[in-house]
Amino acid sequence: MVRQRITRWEPAEVLEFRMEQTDLAFARWVAGIDERFQLAPADGRTRLTRTTTVAMQGAFPALTAVAMSVGLKAVHRHVFGSWRRQCQNLSPMAGQPGSLANFRTA
Repeated sequence: MVRQRITRWEPAEVLEFRMEQTDLAFARWVAGIDERFQLAPADGRTRLTRTTTVAMQGAFPALTAVAMSVGLKAVHRHVFGSWRRQCQNLSPMAGQPGSLANFRTA
C-alpha cells in the first residue's frame, strides 16, 4: 500500500503529490517521496515530465539511495509502459506520428 496526498493541482499543467504512508519494504529507509508531473507544449505535441525526489534516512543513505533509484526507475518504466499500451488501445491514430502512443521514458 502507498498512500499519497496531492499537494498541487493545476489542470493540464502540473500535478504534484507526496507519499504519506507505505507498508512496502523500503519504508524504513525513506523519509519521503515527492512526485511532480508537468505538461508543456513541445513542437506541436505535449511533453510529459515526471520528477521524483526521494529523501533517505537511516544508516548508509547514499548506498540506499542508489538502490532506491534503480528500483524506482524499474517501477516508472513499468507504469509508463502500461500507459503506452493503454494509449495504443484507445487511440484511433495509434502508431502514427503525434499520437499519444508514441511517448518514451528516460
